Amino acid sequence: MIWTDMCKKELSAANLFADDRHYRRFADAVDCYCERNFFTVGLCKCMYMSSFDREHYNVFLQTINSIVARREKNLAFMKEIGELTQDVIQNDAEEGKMTPEMSLRESCMYALSSAFLNNEDYELPEEARNCGEDWVAIFDMSKRAAEIIQECKDTYSGIKSYHFNPFMYQF
Repeated sequence: MIWTDMCKKELSAANLFADDRHYRRFADAVDCYCERNFFTVGLCKCMYMSSFDREHYNVFLQTINSIVARREKNLAFMKEIGELTQDVIQNDAEEGKMTPEMSLRESCMYALSSAFLNNEDYELPEEARNCGEDWVAIFDMSKRAAEIIQECKDTYSGIKSYHFNPFMYQF
């Protein structure tokens, strides 16, 4: 069992999945990308957060698939996309395409993602706590999940698991 398997187990035990779809999206993303050279504990934390809903998960997958298509070896491209998205959110808010509340929520979520990728801490600004209970719960659950993911990485990272892949062998 590798550390990402323990993440799924520990996050489930802590009741940190909103529903079965949230778990399935997260598990699918982790299983698909955990062996990639760009996979990091920060990316795993982003996977958890983006898996809450289909819309954010799709955006996440587009970004990850771009990294794969570009044969990137790290997450610099993903960080760049996150910064550009922050600018788009700000412009949309200024042009009235987004409510101030929605802009603040999205901006905070991208800031948290950036913090995860950079292995930094991020605290939700006090004014953002008034943007809806459901959204604040997602933020708080993501922060708690990030702690568990980090603990799993720190505890189980030396454990390797080898899976039989019949396509590796030529017959």
